[in-house]
Amino acid sequence: MRLVLHIGTHKTGTTAIQRFLSQNREQLMQMGYCYPKYSDILPGKSDHYAHIDVAKGLMGQSKILSVEDSKDFLRGVVTFAEKKNAHTILISAESFVRGMSGTSSKKWNQIESFIRLVKSCIPLENIEITVTIRSLASYLTSLYNEHVKVTGYSKDIKHFHSDFRERFNYPLILEKWSKYFPNIHCLQYEKLGKGTNFIKNWVQETLGKIDLASLDFTDSPRNVSWPLDFVAVKREMNAQLSSNARTKLRNKITEYISNTDTKTSNDKVKSWLTTEEMAQIIRSHEQSFIEILPKYGVDVEMVLQNIPVSSSSIFESVSPDLYKSLLKEMLNEKK
Repeated sequence: MRLVLHIGTHKTGTTAIQRFLSQNREQLMQMGYCYPKYSDILPGKSDHYAHIDVAKGLMGQSKILSVEDSKDFLRGVVTFAEKKNAHTILISAESFVRGMSGTSSKKWNQIESFIRLVKSCIPLENIEITVTIRSLASYLTSLYNEHVKVTGYSKDIKHFHSDFRERFNYPLILEKWSKYFPNIHCLQYEKLGKGTNFIKNWVQETLGKIDLASLDFTDSPRNVSWPLDFVAVKREMNAQLSSNARTKLRNKITEYISNTDTKTSNDKVKSWLTTEEMAQIIRSHEQSFIEILPKYGVDVEMVLQNIPVSSSSIFESVSPDLYKSLLKEMLNEKK
């Protein structure tokens, strides 16, 4: 029996993959692939389409699973899969790649401590880590937008890169995980295609050349990125609002975007940074990327790609009229 642990990274189609796996749980089980629910191992626990709370639980950050719950889940998956006559277990959560534990003041020590904890909880030797990475420039932008969207972060993208630099250090992420899990399978987001083909390619790259005919590839909800105007509004308001108010604001913006044609909202704006500003960030990672990533079969040139942007495509600010219009809609005020 083998266990495939899909650790992310964030913003690499993880939501689409996890929803696909969840909606095809029974079909996959018939083929010998076990994608367990929380309640399969921990009766009475609320389920989720992914295993996000397992990783968050190990960090003490889940509202659903405690640290011990998460440990028990990982310890119990093998027994559950054996009862179902499965040959492969699949666990998927991008929160694994940002996992930290322990009391060290150094982030990389905390990251290694977390990986060691995960390893200690899985009673199986045949474990494969699968991780998808994307070009640094697009990953930085996408992860920053998502972080502002779901948290109270209120700094600009340069500060974000500095504050969370470990998230972009692909070489060290891979080396830390491979220290405890030598079987690392690294995929590249840009090579997996789009839409249904993206999921099919990921499945076959991760699980093997399985028969896809019986699986449902109907497009399921994805974690759609916001236009930069909306991210900027949320970023500004993050510093002013409580946690509950920020959540309400996020839901309002998401609803507004789903019900409104947002293409008129500075639709030519594509970047927070100039070409040279992004190039400086990429250069700060370049040497280690070139030295280490090829060991994992990564096309480094693709990861380091920096597509030039024109000056007119750089975000400056939300126009007062647009800002007022957005707030009126989100707060349901009468015009």
